[in-house]
Amino acid sequence: MLYREDIKVFYKKVQDAEKDGYTNYSKADFSNDNGYLYSFTGLRGDAKELYRDVVQGREKRLKLIKAMTNDEQAPYIDKADLVIWACGYQTSQIPIFEMS
Repeated sequence: MLYREDIKVFYKKVQDAEKDGYTNYSKADFSNDNGYLYSFTGLRGDAKELYRDVVQGREKRLKLIKAMTNDEQAPYIDKADLVIWACGYQTSQIPIFEMS
């Protein structure tokens, strides 16, 4: 089962997170100069709205599942009508070469 603590949500300000009742952070997580929370790893846009609806009980057709391995995922995939892969993203690494 997936718990609220497993989901990271993007917020621009601590007050916005608190207003939403979102508590999966510490004040230290707002570390950059802009104060953003989970800039690269947090849900945004439609995904954020959908997550809010699920947590607040407005969307009951959706079940959030945390399945880390193929074996854990298989039973859910076999039974599901629809699977949404939500695995996040990473920034591209810039190669650095030593010039001589």
